[in-house]
Amino acid sequence: MWRLLLAVALLCPDSEGLLSCKNEAGAAVDWYILYKRPNSYDFYYIDPSMNNGFESGSKPINHQSGVLANTLDPIFAPTPTCGYAGYNDQPPVGYARTGCGHSKGIVMVDDDNVVWLLHSTPRFPFSKHSNNFFPTTGMAKAQTFICVTFPNGELKKIEQHLRLISANIFEYANEDKFSVDIVNFYNVWIPEDELNQKTQLYQDLKSDGNQLFKGFFKKISSGAADGDLYVAIANAVNSNVFAQTWGCQRGRCGSYCPLTGPKVFNSESITFSSTVEWKCGSDHSKWCVSENDWVCVGDSNRSETQFKRPGGALCLQHSVTKAAFRSVISGFEDC
Repeated sequence: MWRLLLAVALLCPDSEGLLSCKNEAGAAVDWYILYKRPNSYDFYYIDPSMNNGFESGSKPINHQSGVLANTLDPIFAPTPTCGYAGYNDQPPVGYARTGCGHSKGIVMVDDDNVVWLLHSTPRFPFSKHSNNFFPTTGMAKAQTFICVTFPNGELKKIEQHLRLISANIFEYANEDKFSVDIVNFYNVWIPEDELNQKTQLYQDLKSDGNQLFKGFFKKISSGAADGDLYVAIANAVNSNVFAQTWGCQRGRCGSYCPLTGPKVFNSESITFSSTVEWKCGSDHSKWCVSENDWVCVGDSNRSETQFKRPGGALCLQHSVTKAAFRSVISGFEDC
């Protein structure tokens, strides 16, 4: 019944005719990044209007008029102008399909824009109600969200990204707004051998505000040089990177330090202030920051168990955001 109601009701808003990422005031923004604290619904926020790094959210992340709820208003108060697809390898109900990527996100699309919300939270969105969309299970660990507003002309690239990461689409509506078969998306996943033949592991995308992004996807391999998303990113941007991924999973990798070429250093602790600090074991987020201003919010952990699973990240080169992320890494594992 829930799926039937979703398919009938889940459309897009006509608020000012704009489909967009939204801030706490409900105003359209080109992009934003949220970093939720562990054991809390408090979070830190940055968008392109901010020049001093992260700011604390004034409302909890699960608030029904907060940043996420404002962005997801197309789900809560639908109108018949756009489509929606949610993907998660840990969906709110049931299980993901075998072979899917370790990936989580939401794509909303109308005739003008696409909103892509990539995140790390299992079972999100938990429901299609503004007062119950954030799962209680997502509170314990730190989590990250990146939302970008793209022009509709970038839709096919975003759909291609979802194919390349074998996204497990568990719900959708107004599927005719997409150019691929969202209903039977499992059948359009790119075969492993085709994926591993690709030499360029990213696509360039331009936001509605003309910010360059790179959508990364990784090969499927048993080795870090090919199967590690963060090694792929470091090599592509030609810079050492500092990576934060969940530190408690089986087969966790140490920092990646080849004799030549870029290195990947594991974060070991995050500090926002003298009273807000946590270790990587409390952090379920997946992100990295390079020395040459690239910031990526991803979906894969640095673990051997994930080298053989598809995955990806959305990255931008932005000096203020880079400084914000680099400043909160208070400890990392050196070579």
